[in-house]
Parts: sequence; C-alpha cells; structure tokens
Amino acid sequence: MLPTLFKLCLLTMLSLMTVTSFVHVPSPAVRSNSSKLSMAQCQFPGGKKAEGKAGEPLKAVVARAKYDAPYGCEEGKCGSCEHKVGGKKVRLCVGKVPAGNGPHVFTN
Repeated sequence: MLPTLFKLCLLTMLSLMTVTSFVHVPSPAVRSNSSKLSMAQCQFPGGKKAEGKAGEPLKAVVARAKYDAPYGCEEGKCGSCEHKVGGKKVRLCVGKVPAGNGPHVFTN
C-alpha cells in the first residue's frame, strides 16, 4: 500500500509543478510595448543611424547602422574603436547602448 500512496503523491506533485510553470507568461503585446519604450536612436559618424535597446551590445547596433567602425582587437583593449557619447568614452566593440531615450550621438 505504501508504494501506491507514494506514487500517487509523486504524480500529484509533478502535475502541480507542470501547471505552475506555465501560469505566468506575459502576453506578446506587453513584451512589444515594453521593448518599444526602451528603444533609442543611435547616430554614428557619417550620419549612420540605428535603433538600440538600453544595455544592448553596441557592436550589434553598429552593424545594423552599417557604420564602418575602426575595430582593432575587438576585445576592448586597444581603444581603436573608442568614441564619445554624452561626454563619456565608450569602446564600440565591448560597450553597451546607454540608458535613456536618446538620441545618442557617437563621435570619434
């Protein structure tokens, strides 16, 4: 009798765990609205522009903007891709899109 009761308890626990793991799934509309709010315009030398989310790798935004960044080591060590944005130096190969609505103007 004990093994049968154990199996019943185990099955009940597993079914509850499966149900609760699917309870909180945000709707696509909520996800798209929140990501839209955090998008910011990034402008690079030569008038190249692309949208980027705060915290997104700058390297991805640079690629979308089709800006020919002066990469060297691509590890953030050499400084050849260093630009200024908002008075702060940032290396395009390892930097992140700054917080805020932008526009973020990058100059070299």
